[in-house]
Amino acid sequence: MSRDLFDVGYKNITSIDISNQVVEQMLKQNKQDRPELKFETMDATKMRYDESTFGVVLDKGTLDAMMADDSDEVKANVNLMFAEIDRVLR
Repeated sequence: MSRDLFDVGYKNITSIDISNQVVEQMLKQNKQDRPELKFETMDATKMRYDESTFGVVLDKGTLDAMMADDSDEVKANVNLMFAEIDRVLR
């Protein structure tokens, strides 16, 4: 999704993934044509960004991956992610 957004004009994009392997793959795939894209290995429930860093946060699949069931543990992790999103949004 970040490639598509970049290609239609959104140039200030930071993407995160919990998998270092995925981040390395995305960096490699975009190195030549989209070197400005940022990809970082990070847990969405414990982001290292300052408060009010971003104007928009989009989720492409993290919530779906997290919602394995409706247990209290899953709900707590989802709430952590939403709290982090709220914290980093302007």
